[in-house]
Amino acid sequence: MDIHLNNNHLEQVDMIKYLFIIIDSKFKYTEHIKYIIDRCTKSKNALSMSARISCGMRHEALKTIYNGAILPQLLHAAKVWIEAIKKNATEHNTS
Repeated sequence: MDIHLNNNHLEQVDMIKYLFIIIDSKFKYTEHIKYIIDRCTKSKNALSMSARISCGMRHEALKTIYNGAILPQLLHAAKVWIEAIKKNATEHNTS
């Protein structure tokens, strides 16, 4: 199906990233979760390197960094994708 907007052809894609949310054509958000896991892993690794360089950080400092750097990435736009994740988990557990 061809879709046009102001006489311009709009290309159809399987997924798109919009406001740091990866939306796929079936609204399953699997790619979004993979993307978030990758981003959080990179942030965690960078923070771990920083903690080692400064001869070990206290628990309170690491918790502050986690709450300020990792948690916001995990929760960004959760209202958009959390229901899809719950639905996918339910479907997976019943099959």
